[in-house]
Amino acid sequence: MNSFAQPTEVYSQTNRTDQLLDVEQLDDSTLVGVMKNLPTQINLNFTTSSDSIINQYFLFNLYNKHIKYIPLIGNVDTFEVLNPGSSFKIDNDFYFTTRKISRTDSVQLINIDNIFPNSYRTLYKKNGDTIEKVTNFHIDIPGKDYNSFAFKNLNDNYVIIFSTSVNSFYLIEYDINGVEIQRSNLISNAYNVKGIIQNPIDSTYMIFHSLQKVNKTDKNFNTIFSNVILKEQVTNRYFYFHYFKSRIDANPIISGNLDPNANLDTLFLATVTIVNDTTVHAKTKKFIGLRTDDSSPDPDVNLNFFDGEYQNGNYYRGYSTKYCLFGVPNCTSKFRVFKQDSLNNILWEKEFGGDAAYLQAKTLGLKDGSCIFFVFRTNSTTGNVDMHYVYINKDGDIVPGFLDVLGLDELEIPMKETFSVFPNPANATLSINNQKLENKAVQLMISDLSGKLVIEQAFEKTIDISGLEQGTYLYSVKDINGHVSSTKFIKTDQ
Repeated sequence: MNSFAQPTEVYSQTNRTDQLLDVEQLDDSTLVGVMKNLPTQINLNFTTSSDSIINQYFLFNLYNKHIKYIPLIGNVDTFEVLNPGSSFKIDNDFYFTTRKISRTDSVQLINIDNIFPNSYRTLYKKNGDTIEKVTNFHIDIPGKDYNSFAFKNLNDNYVIIFSTSVNSFYLIEYDINGVEIQRSNLISNAYNVKGIIQNPIDSTYMIFHSLQKVNKTDKNFNTIFSNVILKEQVTNRYFYFHYFKSRIDANPIISGNLDPNANLDTLFLATVTIVNDTTVHAKTKKFIGLRTDDSSPDPDVNLNFFDGEYQNGNYYRGYSTKYCLFGVPNCTSKFRVFKQDSLNNILWEKEFGGDAAYLQAKTLGLKDGSCIFFVFRTNSTTGNVDMHYVYINKDGDIVPGFLDVLGLDELEIPMKETFSVFPNPANATLSINNQKLENKAVQLMISDLSGKLVIEQAFEKTIDISGLEQGTYLYSVKDINGHVSSTKFIKTDQ
């Protein structure tokens, strides 16, 4: 086990708690995300504006290494709550949703998830260096918004899982303008939904629950089967789900731990196979955190991982070595991270922490083979919680303080150069047509639409692309200041 430098705080504020909710990587490698920010200690009566939840939208770029924060809506009477897991990309645009909470509807923090009839969610879109409201999604279902989240389906629509209680939910599909397309009947006996995956072949959906169960619906949300127990094919062990290779996947790969009620906490990676409408198997691909075999778990591993990332054939995962309550002092843990290839080989594994309690927030595998782990850090003395990150390059080395956190007035966001390439489509060579960008360009990168880097070299005005397969690619140029500009082109066979 290789140890490395301690994590870096994302955003330092006195007596505030930062919680990262989601982050996405755009085609030009810009990372954008959303987080919420709470006061410490929290006043449950919300009597002043300073007591309310202040939502923050942030963006940072891997090349200029900057983070910028832009506050969202929040005032004395109402505030907007960000929805975990509800961000998504459509055509390289970043969207996320909030839901508005009124003090008259809910005066205590413990009740802010109560959703009343005709309440709504708001869809926001990143627009350059700002954000803009796109539309409101009206929710006319009363109940408790227990574990709701959303994703983009094959039709580029917004599919939301709206939980009305701990064990029941609706599926609702909206178009990008906020118009409801369809919704399911109430789906019951589905405890704590963890995720949903759409099959790109037949457009069916699989919904995964905490209690090792799976539901399947057709593209119109009609039930095909429900509450089928997912077990390991050979040993019949139960699974507890945490993350998925992709939301659109014909052969889902899931991850989590085995037999949580037996305290085995064995971390796994498994492929899901639907045998028939009554049998669903998971074939284990790899166990993590074991001494010598799959029946002898590492005694340090008693908190399974919550989030992982699949990027370019590699899996990036992490886990805490001890269970500590969020925001509660007098507990410390280490955090282990590792990179695993598609053949189940561990490429590197490292750890940090031990000075506080660490809990995973978000894992992001990047297109160049590097990764960022975001973690919640609970101060072992005060119980205050802050967001920290660790950046690991493609060789598995930590880069301390990789991102410079600057205030809103300090950060100058560069204007990206607009350019095109010609001919487009092209089959042999490709040239750039922007003289200004050409004069300061230092690096050229070409990647496919999955993010796989296929060409990386010193910049040349004309490049040979004859060796590329037919398809659409992203052509990116990095200049002497580290700024990246991109455009798309089509490669043909003739």
